[in-house]
Amino acid sequence: METLFNSFIDLQKSFQKVMPLAAIWLKSSVVLAHGDIERITPRIEKGDRIRVDDGWIIDIEKDKPATHEVIECRGNIGNTILEMDIKNLETGELSTLKLK
Repeated sequence: METLFNSFIDLQKSFQKVMPLAAIWLKSSVVLAHGDIERITPRIEKGDRIRVDDGWIIDIEKDKPATHEVIECRGNIGNTILEMDIKNLETGELSTLKLK
């Protein structure tokens, strides 16, 4: 009986484990840059340049360029935890942006 109980605990822990993700999908599209290409997409991945304003990801525009580069995307299996490490393009400072 204890083995079954431990299995349930291990299963619960696996849903909370945060691991690297290839990308994070947003509920709506955003204008971002990857290399020299700007695109409108709900998918954000490593290497994308995004504009972050007061903790929100907003569209980049001609007069409002990208402010950060995505270094890594992470989340859990249930998508209840989603976060990304980002680097400020002006200062080089690293931070974590929590989306959920």
